[in-house]
Amino acid sequence: APKTKETWSTGWVAFYTEHAYRRIEDNWNHVIGSAPGATVEVCERVRPRPLIAPLGDLELSGKSSEMINLGSYNYLGFGGVDE
Repeated sequence: APKTKETWSTGWVAFYTEHAYRRIEDNWNHVIGSAPGATVEVCERVRPRPLIAPLGDLELSGKSSEMINLGSYNYLGFGGVDE
């Protein structure tokens, strides 16, 4: 039977996801805890660090920081909350 693309890539995708992407995913996938404007509240996440087992999922720590929003046009004031 011919192999499908999914069957061929399953091992590589799992390897890449676990050993490359999951180690750095929090650099891009920030959780925002406020309306987008000139600044946003970025929620801190932590990951349990097992010694041998695969990396766990990111979990909210309950802390947040106010950051300048440079990730969208909202830092220009187009999407903020009118006051």
